[in-house]
Parts: sequence; C-alpha cells; structure tokens
Amino acid sequence: MPGDERKTIYYPISEDAARRAKEMNSFSDYKPGSATEECRRCVDEAAALAERQKARGGPMYHEKIDRGHIRPKIGGEYEREFFQ
Repeated sequence: MPGDERKTIYYPISEDAARRAKEMNSFSDYKPGSATEECRRCVDEAAALAERQKARGGPMYHEKIDRGHIRPKIGGEYEREFFQ
C-alpha cells in the first residue's frame, strides 16, 4: 500500500550474556555494545531485503513479505529466540 511504511522492531539483547560468550570462546576483549550493534545491522539488512523484494514484486505480495515470511521470522521471532 502506498505510504504504508513498516516500523522495524529491535528486541533487547543481553550484552552481559554476549560478553560472557565472547570471553568463553575468544581471547580478545569484548567491545561493549557490539552484540546490539551487530543484531541491529542484521535486522536492518533483513528489512532492506524486504523492501527490495517488495519493489520487485506486485502489491499482492507485499503483505506476505511484511507479515508472513521475511520480517517476523528474521526481524522478530528469530531475533527474540537467538539474542535474548
């Protein structure tokens, strides 16, 4: 729909858990905020992909892209499961 911009949702990430995981798997120091930054970059990339796909396909696919396949799974459910 024209003018129907979807808002990208960012879920909170446990920086403490990310720091501990980094310490357990690497000798390098954890940069505070890097897990949140990386997650946001991935979610933004997924949202951009959704917009590119919507530009390529007809309007009848826009709802499917927004709600059914790309955004909820990459920018929502996956993010909640993996990063919390």
